[in-house]
Amino acid sequence: MFNQSLWGDESFSAIAVQKSLGEMMGVVARDTAPPGYYLFNWLWTRVFGFSEIGIRSMSTVMMIITAVYAGLLVKKLFDDKWGGVLAGILVFFSPFLFDFAFEGRMYAILGMFSMMATYYFVEKNWAAYSLTAALTLYAQHFGIFVIISHFLWFVMENWKEWGVVWKKKKAKGMVMKLSPFWVTGLLYTPWVYFLYKQVTKVGGGGFWLAVPKINDLLDISSRFLTGGVEEKYRLGVGVVVLILIVGKKWKKYRKELVFPLFLLFFPIILAFLLSQVMTSVFFDRYLLFSVVMAGVFLAGGNRKLIKIMVLGLVLFFVYLGGNKFLNPKKRDFRTFSEVIKEQIRKDDVLVNYNGGAHHLWESKYYGVEGPIWSPGGPLPYYVGTAQMKESDVIYALPEVKGRLGVISSNGLEDTILPEEWTMESYEEVGGLKIIWYREDDRLEWEREW
Repeated sequence: MFNQSLWGDESFSAIAVQKSLGEMMGVVARDTAPPGYYLFNWLWTRVFGFSEIGIRSMSTVMMIITAVYAGLLVKKLFDDKWGGVLAGILVFFSPFLFDFAFEGRMYAILGMFSMMATYYFVEKNWAAYSLTAALTLYAQHFGIFVIISHFLWFVMENWKEWGVVWKKKKAKGMVMKLSPFWVTGLLYTPWVYFLYKQVTKVGGGGFWLAVPKINDLLDISSRFLTGGVEEKYRLGVGVVVLILIVGKKWKKYRKELVFPLFLLFFPIILAFLLSQVMTSVFFDRYLLFSVVMAGVFLAGGNRKLIKIMVLGLVLFFVYLGGNKFLNPKKRDFRTFSEVIKEQIRKDDVLVNYNGGAHHLWESKYYGVEGPIWSPGGPLPYYVGTAQMKESDVIYALPEVKGRLGVISSNGLEDTILPEEWTMESYEEVGGLKIIWYREDDRLEWEREW
C-alpha cells in the first residue's frame, strides 16, 4: 500500500506540493480544500521526497498519532491503560481508516487533529484545544462537524451553571467560558474569505454528491460502528459489537460512554440533515472521525470478560489490515506509464479520454502527459480544476502525423472516437488502456470533399 501507484486525487496533491510555496498556495486557494494538508506535506516532501512512499508516509505517521490519542482518550475517560492500548490498535487497523493511513490526501490529518482536539477538550487544556481545533478546520472543511459536536457537548455540560449565571444577569461570564471556541474561530479567520470562495464554487451548481436517504444514514452508521468491514463480515462483527454494547459498565461509566457515542453519531446526523436543505455533504470519508470514536467507544468501559472480545476484534482487524497492505487495489499506473513510454514514437500524440474518469494527474505525475479530450465542451468544476492549465483540456482532436494514443479506463466499446480514426492496437494494464489510432486519410478526404 505504501508503494502502489498514486491515483488521481493523490497525483493532484503530489504535483501541487512540488511547486514553490507561493504557487502551491495559489492552487489551494482556487481548489475546494483548506491548506493544512498541503502545507504540512510541502514541508514533509522536502525532507522525504516526492516518491509514492515520500508522499504517503506523512499520512501513516498522522494515523498512528490518531490511534495514540484514541488510546490516551480511553485511558483518560475510563482509567484503563490496556483498554487504551486496544483502542489504539483497533483504530489504526479499522478497515475503513486503514486505507487513509496510506493515502496522500487530507483525511489522516483530519483524523489526527480532530482526535487531538477531542482529547484536549476532555482534559480541559483549552490552549491546546483551541490550537488543535483550529488545525482541524485547516485540515479539512468537514472538521467543522467535530467542532460543533464539541460545542454542543460543552453547552449541555454547563447548562445548569449558565442558568444560574443568567438569572444573576452575568452573561459576560457565559461568553468568557466559551473563549476556547472564540479563540478557535479567531485562529481560523485568515481563511474565512477563501472558504467563502471555495463554498460558492461548489454550492451554486450543486456538489457531485446525491442527497442521502434514510437508508444511507442507517448504512453509514452501521458501517462505522463495525469499523468499515466488508459487507460479508458486517453481520458477524455486528453481533460482537452488540455484545460489547450490552456488556459495558453502563452504571459506572454512563457519561463517559455517552460522550464517544455522541461524537460518533452527531456529525453523521448533522451532515445528513444539512444535505437535505443545502448542498449534499454526506460522504463517508468526510466523516471518518466518527469511525475513530467508534473505536474509542468499543474499547472503553468494558468488563474484564468482555475485553477478550475486544482483543478478538483487534486481532481480526489486524489480520484484515495485513492482508489489505500486502494486496493493494489501486490501478498500477506506474507500470502502465512504462508501457506507454516503450510504445510511443516520435510523431505520436497522447490524449486522456474523458469517460467514467480521466487520468490527467496520474499522466502528469508519471511523465506520460496528454490533455483531456472533452468533445462535449468545458468540464464541470471539481477537485483538479484548480491546477489545470488551458492546454490541459482540448475540445477537438489534434492533427497528428503519427498515431493518436488514447489513455482510457473505459471498455474498448465505450471509448468512441470520430469515424476517421481507426484503431491500430491497444494494451491493457489492470483496467488501464493505451489505445493507438491512425487517421484514415480516405475518410478525411471524403468528409472534406
